[in-house]
Amino acid sequence: MKLLTNPRHLGCLRAVVSVAAVVTLTATPLLSNAQTSSQSTTTRQAEKADLKNLEQNGYKPQAQDPKYPDDVQAAEKKAHGTMPASGAAMKSQ
Repeated sequence: MKLLTNPRHLGCLRAVVSVAAVVTLTATPLLSNAQTSSQSTTTRQAEKADLKNLEQNGYKPQAQDPKYPDDVQAAEKKAHGTMPASGAAMKSQ
């Protein structure tokens, strides 16, 4: 137990504990983010296909869209066949 009573060794022990704490606190969010992204079932290709389908059904993405999300929902309804092509939400565009 002479190791723990030497002041020089206590300094080293504190440094090791501090480094371990920093590594743990830094690695935890990175690992948890990796877990959630690996569980995703939607691929980039599927997302692009979905967007293309919405655009073919009247959705026009814009940076500042005052009609969002109504225009996206109208395009989704039209794409799924639950709304006629000349629906009220589509007329407002």
